[in-house]
Amino acid sequence: MASLTLANIDYYLAGVFDGEGTIGVYHRSWRGTDGPTRIIVAVAMCDKPPLKAFHERFGGRLRLDRVIPSGRHLWKWYRVGTSAKEALTVFAELCLNKGPQAKLALEAIALVEATRGRDRRHRITPVEENRRAEIAAEVKRLKSENL
Repeated sequence: MASLTLANIDYYLAGVFDGEGTIGVYHRSWRGTDGPTRIIVAVAMCDKPPLKAFHERFGGRLRLDRVIPSGRHLWKWYRVGTSAKEALTVFAELCLNKGPQAKLALEAIALVEATRGRDRRHRITPVEENRRAEIAAEVKRLKSENL
């Protein structure tokens, strides 16, 4: 990776992510109060070197997920929560299929960041709550269309 420019690495990783990656935005409310909004960006594959490139570029976790029936190791790279922001920013700009999902996930991160520091009982407004749920539903819909 040393001879590649950062832009070239981003294009390469976005291409791999567009084909092999996944974005998840999950929202749940709890009795009308702020429920967790979970955001995850992940890639799982048997080839470890591309996943090492994701890890070097964006940080996160790289781990052995499981051994598949063929005996090969399935590796997984992932970032969760607001720490996924840098990767999502690159993917939102460069991915053809997953770009719209990445943009929605970035909006979800912005909503999470905007509510930090608020009093726990008044942390999220109904409008924010509804938008988080809408984002989660829209990402789910886009994922089903891009299979």
